[in-house]
Amino acid sequence: MQLEKNSCREYKGLNRSNLIKCIVIAFLILIGVNIPYVNLIALLLACFFIFKGTAGETAELLFFVLTFSTIFKLHPEGKTLFNVLIAAAIVKFLFLKPHLKLEIRELLALLAFVSYVLIFGGTNAMVKLTSLTMYFVLMLLLFKQQEKIELRSLLLFFSLGIVLSSLAALNSRYIPGLTSFIQYARLKIGDGEYLYRFCGLHINPNFYTMDISIALAGWFGMVVGRRTKLIDYVFIVALSVLGIMSISKSFLVMYAVLLLLVLISFGKQNIGGLMKGVFMIGLLIALIYVFADKEYMHAYLNRLLRDRSSDASLSTITTGRYDLWMGYLDHIFSDLKLLLFGEGLRAQHYALRPSHNYFIETVYYLGLVGSALYCLCIRNIFPERDLSVKRSFVNYLPLIILLVRGMAINLIMRENLIFYYIMIAVMLNTDLQRIKKEDSTEAVSFQEQQKLIKGVKWT
Repeated sequence: MQLEKNSCREYKGLNRSNLIKCIVIAFLILIGVNIPYVNLIALLLACFFIFKGTAGETAELLFFVLTFSTIFKLHPEGKTLFNVLIAAAIVKFLFLKPHLKLEIRELLALLAFVSYVLIFGGTNAMVKLTSLTMYFVLMLLLFKQQEKIELRSLLLFFSLGIVLSSLAALNSRYIPGLTSFIQYARLKIGDGEYLYRFCGLHINPNFYTMDISIALAGWFGMVVGRRTKLIDYVFIVALSVLGIMSISKSFLVMYAVLLLLVLISFGKQNIGGLMKGVFMIGLLIALIYVFADKEYMHAYLNRLLRDRSSDASLSTITTGRYDLWMGYLDHIFSDLKLLLFGEGLRAQHYALRPSHNYFIETVYYLGLVGSALYCLCIRNIFPERDLSVKRSFVNYLPLIILLVRGMAINLIMRENLIFYYIMIAVMLNTDLQRIKKEDSTEAVSFQEQQKLIKGVKWT
C-alpha cells in the first residue's frame, strides 16, 4: 500500500553512522579555529565521507557542516572551505551515476546564464559566477540520483548542526581561538547600555535566523502532517529560543507568519484541529518564555514599543531598510541599461551599503534579463514533481518563509541559499497529508502503522 510506504518513510530514524561522522568533523573544525591546519584534516575526512556515502548521507553531512561553515577556514578573514565540500559532492554525484542524463533545457539554461554573466559582467565576475554555478549544479545532480532524500533526516541534521554550533558560540570563551571568528552585533537598550545580539557562529543575526526560519518551516509542516516524534519538538523549542535570542524583528515577523499559517492549517482540518493548534502554539510560546533569557525578551519588547511610537516611520520600523530599498530602486530605474542588464556580479554595493533585499539585489546585479535567466536556472534544477505525493498547504511553508524573509536579507551569493532551495524541493515532494483513521479495509490504522515502524529508532 502507498500509505504504508509513506508512513514508514516519514518515520525513518537518524543515521547513527553519519551522525558520528558529522560530530567528528564538527569537533575537528572547532579545534581548527586555534590550530588552522586541523581544518585541512577535517576537510579531507569530510571529502572521504562524501565519496564513500550515499546521496542521502552526503546531503545530511552538507546540511550539518553548513552550520559550521563560517569558522571552517584557515584564518578568520579567509574563504570558507565548505565550497570545497560542495565541489567534492558534485564530483561524487557524477561518478555515483556515471550514465547521468541531463536534459537539454537544463544545460541550455545554465549555459545561457553563464554566458550572460560573462558578457555583461566580464571575466572579473568569474569567481562569483563559478560559485553560483556550483550551487546550481549541486542541486541539479543531487536530485538526479535514484535515492529519495528524506525530509526528516535533513531537518534532523540541519537542526542538530544549528543547535551544536550555537552551543559552541555560547561557550566560545572556553574554545581556544573561537572568539576571533565571532563578531556580534550590538543593540542599544539604554544610555550607554548595549546588548549583544546572539547569532551563533555568524556575524549577522539575519543570516543566522534565516537558517532557523527554514528549519522551523520544515518542522511545522511535519507537525501539521503528524510526521513528528518527541525529539522533533525539542528541536522546535530549541530553534525558537535561539531565534528569539537574535532580537531580530524580521525573525519575529517570520515566526508570527509561520504560527498563523500553522494555525490556519490546523483549523482547516476541523474544530478539534483548531483547538489542538491553539494549544500547541500556546504551549510553545510558554516554553519559549521559560527557556529564553528574559533580557532578550525585554529587548524585543523595547524594539517593538519604539516602532509603535508616534514618530515611528517605515524607515525606523524596518531598521533603515526602507531607505535602502528606495535608494536602490531609484538607482536601478534611473538607467534603462542598468534595469535591463544590471551592474554585474562584481559590482560594489550601491552607496557602499547592501540592499538587504534578495529580490532587489538580484535585479541590481543581473538586471531584469539576467534575473529571468537566474529564475529559469532555479526552476530547472528543481526535481520533477512526484505525482504520488498529494501536496497540501504546509508543503509550501519553507517557500513562503523564503519569500517573506527574502524581502529583508541579501542571499544571492550565499551558499546557504541553495540548501534552502533543496529543503523546499524535498518538502514539496514529501507527503504531509494528515494520516486519518478510516473504516476501509485498504486503510492502515494507527496501530498498524506503529507495527510497521516498530524497530525503527531514532538516535
